[in-house]
Amino acid sequence: MWILKAQSVLAIGAAGAVVCALASGQVACSSSSSAGNSSGSSSGSNEEGGADSSSSSSGSSSGSGSSSGSGEGGGGEGGTEPSISITMPTTGSMVTPTGSMNSVDVAFTVMNFTFAAPGSSSCSNTSDNCGHVHVLVDDMACTPDGAPYNNADATGSPAQALLSNCPMVAGMHKITLELHHNDHAAIQVGGMTVSDSVMVTATAGGGDAGSD
Repeated sequence: MWILKAQSVLAIGAAGAVVCALASGQVACSSSSSAGNSSGSSSGSNEEGGADSSSSSSGSSSGSGSSSGSGEGGGGEGGTEPSISITMPTTGSMVTPTGSMNSVDVAFTVMNFTFAAPGSSSCSNTSDNCGHVHVLVDDMACTPDGAPYNNADATGSPAQALLSNCPMVAGMHKITLELHHNDHAAIQVGGMTVSDSVMVTATAGGGDAGSD
């Protein structure tokens, strides 16, 4: 520790830091030989031409952000799954059956699906993307006795729901369209048959009000 009587003292640190403080006209200086291990990002501003501030900031920011977001939304079977949607009639609407079979036209659209007549060589029995449509009315309640399948089938829109096979023509009916394989087996996605349904109310039709 040195006590220097001076009004202005310039303290320059060499090997050891020299710290001076001015108090009551005297300058007290002390030599600090401790090499301060300031291993941080020291943004020290050297006043009056201070010591050599070699700020070797070797901060190796190894931010290897490998965002392996394997989004399962695309690819796979998601873009090729077939679907069917009834466009007319709509649920809750009134329909008027026509003809001797008291038929109701059912318009629909399909996606990722190609129509082929049952048994066609152009469509594999195992393909989910080709086949035909089965029509069900009131589930199996309107399927004719001895019929090989359901109420009717179709290879294009509109399909026809045949109400003459129902116990009663007039009244509420559930019309369902299903996609089926070439061999008449139902096409399923996620364990569910690909289908769409509407509930309609039929007026008295043009044919008989019911048949065996």
